[in-house]
Amino acid sequence: NVYFQVKAISNIVWKYQRYHFIMAYHEKPVLPPPLIILSHFALLISHVCRQGRKHDRGQGGPKLFVSEDDQKKLHDFEEQCVEKYFHEKEDRFHSGSEERIRLTSE
Repeated sequence: NVYFQVKAISNIVWKYQRYHFIMAYHEKPVLPPPLIILSHFALLISHVCRQGRKHDRGQGGPKLFVSEDDQKKLHDFEEQCVEKYFHEKEDRFHSGSEERIRLTSE
């Protein structure tokens, strides 16, 4: 049981670290140092173009980066889901123990 718990936790940690590694890689410029200025100009132009389109059509598409308020709501929702999951898991464990005790006493 301990092995599976440690394996599950390490899998979650690995996924979390992998996400941060991918995001760090995504934020790095594509070009080598002397040509980074061209990459920054391209980012600036794409940002200005996106800002212009947002004003024309409103905010559309998925949000990649959420506001602090939305992030807090998401965090609260995740905490509620985790609490519910562990509560249900504990109930299943205790009901299994009670069933074993009943069968043993018979």
